[in-house]
Amino acid sequence: MSFSRLILLLISATLSTASPLTERAIATLTEVLKTGTPVDQIHAAEVLIPFGHSRTVWEHYYPIRFDQDETPIFRITNWRALARVDRTPQARQIWINKIFEIALTPDLPDRVHAAESAAKLKAPPPPHVVASMEGWAADAPDKDAAFALWCNWSHDLPPEASPLIINWLYNGDGDTRLRVAYMLARLKPTDPAVLAALAAAANAAEEVNLVNTVVVAAAHFLQASTADMPKWRKFLEASIATNDPLFIFHSVQGIMPYYQPGDIPDYLPLLDHPAADARTSAAWVILAASERT
Repeated sequence: MSFSRLILLLISATLSTASPLTERAIATLTEVLKTGTPVDQIHAAEVLIPFGHSRTVWEHYYPIRFDQDETPIFRITNWRALARVDRTPQARQIWINKIFEIALTPDLPDRVHAAESAAKLKAPPPPHVVASMEGWAADAPDKDAAFALWCNWSHDLPPEASPLIINWLYNGDGDTRLRVAYMLARLKPTDPAVLAALAAAANAAEEVNLVNTVVVAAAHFLQASTADMPKWRKFLEASIATNDPLFIFHSVQGIMPYYQPGDIPDYLPLLDHPAADARTSAAWVILAASERT
């Protein structure tokens, strides 16, 4: 019996309960939460939460809830985590409102991050926020306009937005296409024209770089073109093989709905990667694939 086959059998035998692998994955995420940079920490936190570890995340963030209030970007990551896990809806709304305040304030260095975080939280924007985001988008570069409008859309891509999204995918610069693709993976549009434009952008990707990785990951995640899924999977696996932690982090998200237990052995070495985002990615794959036995 081959070593890889033996690993697969061991995985299959233990995944029905909390296995040593899933326990190691949780331990890895908890370690990143405690020792990583603030950006590393929010990435680990947002994997821990859907796998039943909101309490762990709250216990990390609540004692430091005011520590980064004057530090751009890091304050947003803290508030975003607490907006997900604080103890009551009223408490969570406090953090959402603080994020909106940053998004409403021109010239702050983390204004875009605030709009993105509000959108990720699917926080319904009040009318004054909607008006502010629309005004900002009208004058901003396309890459910033995309996230300003995402803050307003948050739950669903409105039909009237499709022409704008399609234009950005076909004609936007790299940063704009990256942000639009990233947004679409979370909005999960069903408009065939939007999906076709996303597929075209993914099929134009040749070089493995960050922009192309995020675009292909979104197309693969959404199955924007069934016929192109094998090609996109191959591209994302090549991106993971670069060993770049950011490429790994975005690539695995594009494949995440399709991982199976048999994929886990390929990701075990990444649990020892020196970069926190790579370790988070490996732990995420293990947890997601383990649920598909």
